[in-house]
Amino acid sequence: TGLTNTDWQDEIFRNALIQNHTISASGGSESFRYYASLDYLNQDGIIINSNFKRYGARVNLEANRGIFRFGIDLNPSVIQEKRVNSDGTYAADGGGVVSSALHYAPIWPVFNPGGTYNFSENSWSSDTKTLMPDGSTVTGNAQTQAWNPVALAMLQKNDVVSTRLLGNAFAEAAITNDLKYKILFAYDLFSSRQDKFRPSTFPASNTAGNPETDATATSQTTANFNWMLEQTLNYSKKFGDHSLNVLLGWSTQKDDLRGNYAYASGFISNQITTLSAGRVTDGKSEQSQWSLASGIARIQYNYLGKYLLTASIRADGSS
Repeated sequence: TGLTNTDWQDEIFRNALIQNHTISASGGSESFRYYASLDYLNQDGIIINSNFKRYGARVNLEANRGIFRFGIDLNPSVIQEKRVNSDGTYAADGGGVVSSALHYAPIWPVFNPGGTYNFSENSWSSDTKTLMPDGSTVTGNAQTQAWNPVALAMLQKNDVVSTRLLGNAFAEAAITNDLKYKILFAYDLFSSRQDKFRPSTFPASNTAGNPETDATATSQTTANFNWMLEQTLNYSKKFGDHSLNVLLGWSTQKDDLRGNYAYASGFISNQITTLSAGRVTDGKSEQSQWSLASGIARIQYNYLGKYLLTASIRADGSS
């Protein structure tokens, strides 16, 4: 059979497929126009067990009746990610997959004869001595400490699901041929959830006997709502070679961000990854808000299309 000669980069990298599908429809008349689309993206990462999926839609509606004009724009999306720790170093944050592959010696196989993952290189120092449950002492093997990079990619869970709804709606009224009033409401509604799980299969760093550790998990949620209301009054008039444009506007904007975080360990099984299966020992909850109110005035004067004079003023208040 020969000696073990594992190409660890070959084990963690792959040819990644990508799918992207879009369907759309548009049409309308002089008084009503529409556009709608659906899109789907499915992209595997070049590192095993990583993936990115996005489901999206878009709807644009615009109508006019008499002196009025209306419009709505909606853009919802859902993103599902299976992440792996590709950037971290081999000895920090649980072990980066790429860095661990560069450090893991080719003399170790991916799997043990029994089918479990091989963690021999975790026993990095010949001075490392670990007392086993049966009372025996095991000495390290003098290799650079690193966790099996294939196990890092395949056994750990790092799932992120995020949803976003972007949209705006407006109404405009032509009070006269030269004077128009417009009101616009826009919003950005975002939420995400990240669930991580590291099974007990991974031994503690620098333990010669590679005994199992406590499984750990975290769950983090984020919710953000940002909205803006804007009103403008626009006067535009042309007098022979002269043209004048006057804009008065007012807007208010508010942002509300909330988040929760929880950490658990001591899971009864590696098959049940929800926090309720372990002991929650740490957590936090936070919230932040800000708001902004603004007023703006602008005058633009144009002569012969060559000479332009602009004056503007803006005032903001925030909390």
